Amino acid sequence: MPDHERLMLTFARLAAESIRRRQAQGTVRFLLLTGIAAARAGWPAVSCDCRERVLQQNPAHLIGNYDSVEAALRDAAFAPFVRHLERFCSYERGEMLLDGIDPEWRESIAPGSDATAGEHCLKLLAGEV
Repeated sequence: MPDHERLMLTFARLAAESIRRRQAQGTVRFLLLTGIAAARAGWPAVSCDCRERVLQQNPAHLIGNYDSVEAALRDAAFAPFVRHLERFCSYERGEMLLDGIDPEWRESIAPGSDATAGEHCLKLLAGEV
């Protein structure tokens, strides 16, 4: 199992690609997966950014019932939704999708020496990488 930072960066790359392609449903799902991985990896600024982006697209989304992604993950009622998202796209499926989009994608998710994983993730989501 890859670490949560790797998951966060991989799903952020998929979210960025969905944003670029204007795929609203995929964007929301990948943003949520990014936010969940970020919360688990200890990057609250990233999970907050993902939550806010989801709510910009869909103000009535389930994640809006929670003050943060971290709070949602603490609620047992949110767990089935997380499992549903994880079935939608596992890390392995995410890798396969990215391999089809860009064989060099692994370099695009590697933070430079001057950035943390969280900073790099925020840049990916903002389309700066």
